[in-house]
Amino acid sequence: MVVPKELVKLVAAVTAYNTFISAQAQPHGFVYFNPNVALDSLRQVPTAVRPFPLIGQPCAANPFGTAFSCDAVHPSASDAPG
Repeated sequence: MVVPKELVKLVAAVTAYNTFISAQAQPHGFVYFNPNVALDSLRQVPTAVRPFPLIGQPCAANPFGTAFSCDAVHPSASDAPG
């Protein structure tokens, strides 16, 4: 469990990384995409993310929710944000 003091540090670190990455991308002709905005929108889809995964279930059961693949890391095509 992340306590509030740790959460503040995590948010600050993520913000700093994203700012740096964005600043590096633009001069090199890359588009910066912040996945956090898209992933945060999954909160609106009740089946998108399982807070308590169904460990040991087949992939067809969407053990990590419909928004993530069976490895629980990569997004799936289901419930893809906007």
